[in-house]
Amino acid sequence: NLLPTIGMLREVFIQDPSLSPKMLKELSRSQDVSNYDERGHQILRALIKMYQSPESPFLNYYGAAGTMTTVPYYQNSRPSSGPPKK
Repeated sequence: NLLPTIGMLREVFIQDPSLSPKMLKELSRSQDVSNYDERGHQILRALIKMYQSPESPFLNYYGAAGTMTTVPYYQNSRPSSGPPKK
């Protein structure tokens, strides 16, 4: 089971806040190595940032404010005559 390992790693990052910046620095240095794997580095970078993040990180699926058009329910519940007006 992977869950105990994930929990242990999370605790290590919480107990040592300096660990994440050190790991990210070493990861960026290792890009100079001849067997550099960009996808692997992207995954490691994401995991390091995930483990250093707050207990309940907010995932921004939509982008900056105003990225998605808000449509009030009353406008959405009647037949449409085209795209919503801004």
